Amino acid sequence: MTTNQEARQISCRAASGTAFTVNEDWMAVAATAGFTTGTINERLLNYLNAALGATWDAASWDETSWDGTGGDHTNINEAQAAFAESNGVVGIGGMFSQLGSF
Repeated sequence: MTTNQEARQISCRAASGTAFTVNEDWMAVAATAGFTTGTINERLLNYLNAALGATWDAASWDETSWDGTGGDHTNINEAQAAFAESNGVVGIGGMFSQLGSF
């Protein structure tokens, strides 16, 4: 059985064509999206904000009413939660940890 973390890493590897450590795979996903400078958190924050921006028009939920940001997250944890929400994970708690494939 695949855990959620393993499913997220499989998604990262599919998106980036890599097979590294978890952090290296996420860095490769961010690089594939054009974010090649900064720390891992800075790159992931930029990637997540961009990924969220690409889904707003088709989203069935309203980012502004959900967390008041309109999608311009400055906190990695909030961005991860919004990313999970945009991928169908709902509820209070560690939503990003509940996200599997994306």
